[in-house]
Amino acid sequence: MKSHRSSRSKKNLGSGTGRILKRNLIIYAATIFILFALVCLGVYALVGIIKERQDNVRLDRIHQIYRSIDLDDSYRAVKSEIFGDKRVYQWDKGRTYASTVEYGRNATAAETYADLEKRITAAGFAPAGSAYENSVAEQRYYKSQDGEYIRVAIKSGSYQNSLVYGTTLPSAEEINRRDIKPVYVTIKVNLDDNNE
Repeated sequence: MKSHRSSRSKKNLGSGTGRILKRNLIIYAATIFILFALVCLGVYALVGIIKERQDNVRLDRIHQIYRSIDLDDSYRAVKSEIFGDKRVYQWDKGRTYASTVEYGRNATAAETYADLEKRITAAGFAPAGSAYENSVAEQRYYKSQDGEYIRVAIKSGSYQNSLVYGTTLPSAEEINRRDIKPVYVTIKVNLDDNNE
């Protein structure tokens, strides 16, 4: 009788301890899972905060560059796309998109290029080259000591109107003339490269 009782009490003790251990193991696993999830969420939030901060710093710098050019009232802003996040081309990871502001100005292309060169160099950017010279797509580049770029393109107003409104395309001679008013000016700022 004694031995039968002691084996039964051992069984009860063993099964009760087993249940407690099982329950504690589930609680332990759930706690570890919750802690892991919280750590992951914390890291994700921290990465997001750091990226947002970097984007805001970049956006502030881009606005500073546009302000430093110090355009007067003869430049009328028509369209603006300024952003701080680093937008990489899908097809070329080494190139990024530039922020862009487009202006109308009642002056010739020659006058406007000369005026912008003075303003941009006064802002701390040096001439860094050009492309498509003496064409409708002529562009001029400027670079700061920090590797930031400003790109300027000027089109005749009549050519811009033909693109936007579908009016009659001006002759090639008229498109390429630098003494016709008004003009359409595009100023791009890129903090990363001059690939646009």
